[in-house]
Amino acid sequence: MAVHAARAALADAKVTAADIDLLIIATASPDAPLPSTACYVQHKLGIPAHATCFDIAAACSGFLYALEIAYGQLLTNRYKRALIIGAEKLSSVTDWTDRTTCVLFGDAAGAAVLHKVDQPASASSGRTSGPTASSPTTFTSPPAAASARPMPGRSRNAPTASG
Repeated sequence: MAVHAARAALADAKVTAADIDLLIIATASPDAPLPSTACYVQHKLGIPAHATCFDIAAACSGFLYALEIAYGQLLTNRYKRALIIGAEKLSSVTDWTDRTTCVLFGDAAGAAVLHKVDQPASASSGRTSGPTASSPTTFTSPPAAASARPMPGRSRNAPTASG
């Protein structure tokens, strides 16, 4: 889905994958934990090896966070063109017997190509919102979430290497 959405966005923007130097994928449902989904998409699209590619996981607000990150990175003049993708395949982790949540989730992807133009900023508000550390949503956590369910034999409050 992510590759399909990316190809459509590239075609709409009249650019090729070779023109992309920043790829950000927002997903809470990657195909695998490592490497990032961005690495797979980079390879499948033929985005150059020098491009910066990474995932972010911010659930529903992920695409907006990707937009904000790309916007900020374009302002640094380090990048010329960014491809952002929001992709979720939540049907694979949805509990279809729970009618209170299963009707909320589905599978979809969308993408956009961004590039810097010389005009005042107006496309991005500079403000996003979403779950915080003090108020995370718990009813949608996948069964193996490391912070919600620690590994067997490990305490959630175990000391870290820094103390």
